[in-house]
Amino acid sequence: MSFAAPESESPTDEIVEKGSSLLARRIGYVYTVEDLARWLGPSAGDPLTTNAVLTRANDHQLVGFLTDDNQWAFPAWQFDETAERLVLRYEVVMLWQQLPHDGVLSDIDLAAWMNTRITSLDGGTPVEWADRHGAGDEVLAGPLSRLRTRAA
Repeated sequence: MSFAAPESESPTDEIVEKGSSLLARRIGYVYTVEDLARWLGPSAGDPLTTNAVLTRANDHQLVGFLTDDNQWAFPAWQFDETAERLVLRYEVVMLWQQLPHDGVLSDIDLAAWMNTRITSLDGGTPVEWADRHGAGDEVLAGPLSRLRTRAA
């Protein structure tokens, strides 16, 4: 596993790929707990604690999952980058909160679904759709319902 140097100039410099190339292709780039502690604070000079990041992850206030090596990974597509910090895309997290976390699908499966192109979403991903139209959009309800059925 490789990590960016702590002297990074922007949040994008912190992005690392986790796991297999298949996982990276399905989910994309991810941040670590330490990355988010540094880049999610009110400013880069005022970081969060790693415990605060983990609490948010456990409460589904961040899209995150444990990798096979028991490390938290947070997909980069849930954030917009500013010059000094990462800004959470709230509609994306609201969609994450609606997913069936107590079903047979793992959080890795759910994160992969969020980054999967779906024909009924005009070929876009649930992440893109939620970001543009909102997590409660009725067009997104169809794919979400099918996912819930599969997870039951």
